[in-house]
Amino acid sequence: MKRLGFLGLLRLCHFSRPAHDRTLYKWTARHKPLTIVEGGLASLERSQSIIRIAQRMSPNSEISFLGLDDFEGRAQPIPNLTLRNAHKALNRTGARIRLLPGDPMGTIVRMANQLPKADIFFLTLDTKQNDRDQLWFFLPRLMHARSLVLLRNDTQGEGKPEVLSFSEVQSLATQPPSGRKVAA
Repeated sequence: MKRLGFLGLLRLCHFSRPAHDRTLYKWTARHKPLTIVEGGLASLERSQSIIRIAQRMSPNSEISFLGLDDFEGRAQPIPNLTLRNAHKALNRTGARIRLLPGDPMGTIVRMANQLPKADIFFLTLDTKQNDRDQLWFFLPRLMHARSLVLLRNDTQGEGKPEVLSFSEVQSLATQPPSGRKVAA
């Protein structure tokens, strides 16, 4: 895949469509992540662009990308977003790619001790509050002091994401789960 130039970076960060992805591209360019986790892949083009921006910002480093998605198991499948097609397309970027099928939040909870620490997380949450409480408990295991979580609370992955730092995620992890009372 062709290396991303300055004008390509400028186009992605300021003029790309859909407009709500520009925020993800800007955060990637600003924070220069080497390890990226995307939970709930919206499109292969967006994932490729995120990887290419990270490669542009850290040219001498290997970029690792972990994609968590239902792929073929989605209730409403996205055309061409199968596990095989995603792996094939993302491998063309030259980054180290790992794709895990299944519910993204469930996969994080299930495999928190086996996944690498990441610099930046792009997560789309469409789960119940109980699942979110579990996510906040396990997510700090995948983070370090400079990690960021860009969180979207809708099923379409649209809108401006909420940005959470490591300390904010840790405070969410220590809060008592909602809907349950804490024992006295």
